Amino acid sequence: MTGHEMDAYELLEKKTREIEVEGYLTSNKKIRELLDLIAKNKVLNRIVKESASKVDFDLEFSKATTHQSGSNFIIPNHPYKAMCLITGVLFKMDKLIINMIQFIREFYSTDSISVGFKVFCSKIFPKYLISVKSILEGNVKEIEVDDEVIKETKKERKYLRDSINEELMIITSAIKELLNQDNSIKEPERIDLIEIIKGFDYASENEVTLILYPLWISLKKLIPNKREYQKHIQSIENIFKKYEVFN
Repeated sequence: MTGHEMDAYELLEKKTREIEVEGYLTSNKKIRELLDLIAKNKVLNRIVKESASKVDFDLEFSKATTHQSGSNFIIPNHPYKAMCLITGVLFKMDKLIINMIQFIREFYSTDSISVGFKVFCSKIFPKYLISVKSILEGNVKEIEVDDEVIKETKKERKYLRDSINEELMIITSAIKELLNQDNSIKEPERIDLIEIIKGFDYASENEVTLILYPLWISLKKLIPNKREYQKHIQSIENIFKKYEVFN
């Protein structure tokens, strides 16, 4: 691993440890912080994008939750699959698409949600960190896939994705133009916002919702609270609702 990659890994390790140590009561806040870290850290952002481009989350989630070995949540051994699955579960918990309490009770059955959450963390985060380390060190075999299934899935999604992207790109281009013309914004803030928008455009174009959502949260949080910006933010919000992007 390079120095930057080791730094990114250590930040991720620290954040997962915080989630486990602080427990269920702060889990919503800490999981959001972890997703923000992934969105903003270039190394982690890159490998999550790689995993999402190689793995079908819905298929892996179905495999992990539908099996004959009892009520366990089975995390795959392949690093890309494990990373995509775990990141996706955390993302869907943050979005309340997956109910954390129900998930923990189903797969980590216990009378105490606090105890169940600790078991959940002890099962997923070591596997998560091992997967990240393997990817960063280049110790990953190619994934065997059914090319025909992937081609058909991509074909079905392409028209909808293109429609969303066309609408979003018009708006993000307008925001970038505003940022470049706005003399009231300090240059470091302008650079940060444009980088977020570039990542946002990439995630949208490549349908990487695991990254798109935290970038969207960051963009809303950091964009100037001025009418000319906020009208574009509202337009993006409307598109997400219209196409149910995060559902």
